Amino acid sequence: MTVPDVVSWVFIGSSLAVIVTPGPDNALVARLVLRAAPRRFVGSVILGIMLAGSAYAAVSVAGVAVLASQEPAWFTALRWCGAAVLLVWGLQALIGAARAPAPDAGAEEKGTGPSTSVLRGVGLGLLCTGSNPKVILFFVAFLPQFVPRDSSESSGQAALALLAVFYLTLVACWHILVSEVLLVVRRRLDGRRRATLALTRATDGLMGVVFVTLSVRLVWSG
Repeated sequence: MTVPDVVSWVFIGSSLAVIVTPGPDNALVARLVLRAAPRRFVGSVILGIMLAGSAYAAVSVAGVAVLASQEPAWFTALRWCGAAVLLVWGLQALIGAARAPAPDAGAEEKGTGPSTSVLRGVGLGLLCTGSNPKVILFFVAFLPQFVPRDSSESSGQAALALLAVFYLTLVACWHILVSEVLLVVRRRLDGRRRATLALTRATDGLMGVVFVTLSVRLVWSG
């Protein structure tokens, strides 16, 4: 079984359509960049997102996800946990939008304290993706559609693993692209204090609404 046999343009297009759809991961990365978080910190958050996604993909390929999706209590607990995380982040962002922004965004850019440590960034990424149970159900429902129908059990698992790797690679590329584009936008505003502060407050307000909305949707859609 070769890569072209499994990874089709239909799969790539469908994956991109899913990836670019606004969600917790996209919102978190965008907010951090526009809030002038150091690049290495944003990179560590993306790493955490990818680690959580990889873990979910591995569980899905192993078939354990099918059992998990059939356990309502486990799924409900994880769903409420994810909703709580998103709600807290949303309220924090809204509070940040209501208050006066930090007086010196450049100081945060140079920050090396615990608030911008690599480990904290990885933890944020893990928490954001890991607390969203729909990720694992997505892998269960989405990836098998692109496995060749004549595949044996072993080749089918290999195809699922290959699809998961390609999908996660696309996710990583998308987050890196978004972070770099938003970094350019933010740097163009450097030196324009009023514009920078207005962008910071607008970003917090928008992301606060996004996180709270996603939290409510995660609860009610279950």
